[in-house]
Amino acid sequence: MTALAIPSSATSPRCATVRATRAELLDVVLDPSRLPTPPAVALQIVNSAANPNCDPNEIVRFLALDAALCGKLLKAVNSCLYGLKQTVSSAARAVAVLGLGTVRSLALGLSLPAVKTGRVGDAGTRDYWVKSVGGATIARELAVLVRRPNPDDDLVAGLLRDLGAVLLRQAFPDGWDDHVARHGARLVEDPCGAEVESFGIDHADATAELLRSWKLPDDLVEPIRFHHQPALAARSGKARQERAELLYLASQLVNLDAVAAQPEALERVLALARDRFGLSQQGLVAFLQRVVPKIQAFAGVLNQDIGQCPDFASILAAGAAELVNLTVQNSRSKLSGTVGVAQTVRVPAAGARTPPPVPPSGSRAPGLGTNPALPAFRPEFVARLPDTGCRLGNYELRALLGRG
Repeated sequence: MTALAIPSSATSPRCATVRATRAELLDVVLDPSRLPTPPAVALQIVNSAANPNCDPNEIVRFLALDAALCGKLLKAVNSCLYGLKQTVSSAARAVAVLGLGTVRSLALGLSLPAVKTGRVGDAGTRDYWVKSVGGATIARELAVLVRRPNPDDDLVAGLLRDLGAVLLRQAFPDGWDDHVARHGARLVEDPCGAEVESFGIDHADATAELLRSWKLPDDLVEPIRFHHQPALAARSGKARQERAELLYLASQLVNLDAVAAQPEALERVLALARDRFGLSQQGLVAFLQRVVPKIQAFAGVLNQDIGQCPDFASILAAGAAELVNLTVQNSRSKLSGTVGVAQTVRVPAAGARTPPPVPPSGSRAPGLGTNPALPAFRPEFVARLPDTGCRLGNYELRALLGRG
């Protein structure tokens, strides 16, 4: 096995480096003293529901052992995530309405935010959970869109997909900040490659090995192992590769504001959304509009564990604005008979100070003719632009020139 260099101590910033195999690296990252505690009741439900002769009453009895989990289950079932016409008021009714498979997936997914993964209030841990919730909900809605057989399993895979990132932060606390500062934008496009350079192992591999130790099925474990490199999942079969692609797209969409600032990364996301999920640029914007309330609803179900619900609408709307910008400029290129590269507006990190972009010839910058009374762009304007037009960055959008 190829030897890799890692710090000989997970806590000392001045430690010497040693050569380590993947197995030795996993021993460091999966140190039992740092491992999150698996959700015991949920794992019992998962194991029981895997039995084709499972008695639904057995699942109900397991749910009765964890009042908090049962309450979350009922709250999720009655949310807009499922859109049921009648309220479900008991665990037995939830099992009867949704079926064992869906309840099994929900029980596992809803238990995960209670897993011990870091200090209470730790900003990095909270960011991990809010991105997990957003990515999980997007994964489920993509699965529903293309009629995958078990969308709630895709939701669980979305929640689980990045647990290894928390483990890496815990195993290498002194090196993590340096890793983030050194690799910067690469963490959006190639996080696993950057992690291998920094630590000798990546978070997706660590996640998969943790879940294997929990005895979760390979149909969940292997797509998670390759969700940043879906092509590598092909050797595990078509179904697992498709789930890996779905998780990859969900991971990119939940970071769409950052992805949109990198034209090559954005192009790959648009190509995957178009080719695998039938979503054009405008279709993707509409999809994100529909999914935001469901993300917020699911985050609300888990709110007591992950803290205040994040403003997913701002994250996704910023990315959606870039897609609209790209569409408008492509339409202009077609009408003028020229081929050009669309300009993408970089979305600065919170608190960052950047100079305003220089508007191209013919545009009007704020303070130089832009009408401040115009409404700022919102994703719903893609379907119906206000008669007065709107403001998008340093531009005034006056009319929809075309769709494509």
